[in-house]
Amino acid sequence: TYLLRPHREVPIGISVAGMGAFNLWAAPAVKGFTLAELDALEPTHIPAWDQWALGRWNEGAGHRSDYLFYGAALWSSATVLLPALNEGEWQASLPTAVMWVEMNALTLVATDLTKNLVTRPRPFTYYSDAPMEARLEVDARKSFFSGHTSMTAANTFYAAKVFSDLYPDSKMKPWVWAAAAVIPALTAQQRMAAGKHFLSDVVSATPWELLSVGGFPSGTYSADREPIDGAFILSYQYGEMACLTNFQGERGSHDFHDPTRFWTQYERGPMVCARGQMGFPLMAASYKMKRIVSTF
Repeated sequence: TYLLRPHREVPIGISVAGMGAFNLWAAPAVKGFTLAELDALEPTHIPAWDQWALGRWNEGAGHRSDYLFYGAALWSSATVLLPALNEGEWQASLPTAVMWVEMNALTLVATDLTKNLVTRPRPFTYYSDAPMEARLEVDARKSFFSGHTSMTAANTFYAAKVFSDLYPDSKMKPWVWAAAAVIPALTAQQRMAAGKHFLSDVVSATPWELLSVGGFPSGTYSADREPIDGAFILSYQYGEMACLTNFQGERGSHDFHDPTRFWTQYERGPMVCARGQMGFPLMAASYKMKRIVSTF
């Protein structure tokens, strides 16, 4: 399973709470357009790369983007359950559930705060055939950046990352990552077709999507390959690690954050591991004793 780390989870919680509090202050200051303000909007001031979104109002496209967003959220929430299904214990999914909440909360609060600070008019506010009621709403000032795109991408990339960690050898990985990229792209296209966002709104959401998912889940993951004749190979981001264990079927957790340091957290006893990198000795470590038992 994944491991929750206080030094990571606490700052995330503080960041979400801080941005949320700031957003509560910023949101009331955003007001809807007046008729005079709508008449003063000048589409010629829109950059050339954003012009495609002008003159559009398509409720069907807006609904389709909603369906894509809900589908992405359903996919990622289902992925949260994979560790529990694999290990037969509901507690195994607690870390993925916490990270899912963190990822969505961070993305949602940051997106809404940015909208309330930037107050960019949506494309349909320039379109006289769009419903006047929609053009006068507060939401008409929340074009930058696209919340549907950022939330959809955050959820699909989260789902793909968890799947890849749990099933590193699966032949489905390319298809899973392809779906994770295509669904947000379709969502972005539909938001522009609906007249809700400019191209720059959906493109600007992409860096935040990657940033918000970059640490969810982190590089901390437990070995889930059963030992064969007392041994297994663990592949991870810094190389391969050959591990021997005297507890058939037991599992250990490894901290991959620091490539210059090795530590094994093992549930019931010592595990002997050798790094697949030069300069790292073969070590036996015991989690319960919290010290190196011996170095060979």
